[in-house]
Amino acid sequence: KILKEAKRIAKKIIIADYAVPQPLNLSGIRTYIAEFIAGIDHFRNFLNFQKNKGIEKLLKDCKFSICNISVTKNRAIKIFFIE
Repeated sequence: KILKEAKRIAKKIIIADYAVPQPLNLSGIRTYIAEFIAGIDHFRNFLNFQKNKGIEKLLKDCKFSICNISVTKNRAIKIFFIE
């Protein structure tokens, strides 16, 4: 719902979220540790998010037009530029 409302009122949207899959490097390991420390329910939701291909799939399901995708140097975060 939130994404659809953002699409309705904004011409351009920038969303940053965890990359899927997480890289097999120190940054990826830190992501898993941080999510685990946040609590077991939070960690389960993170694993489900990863399994379901993350925000990119959600954006496509909501029919967003992804103009560009940037990836941070450590490859743990993706930044989506959408219209």
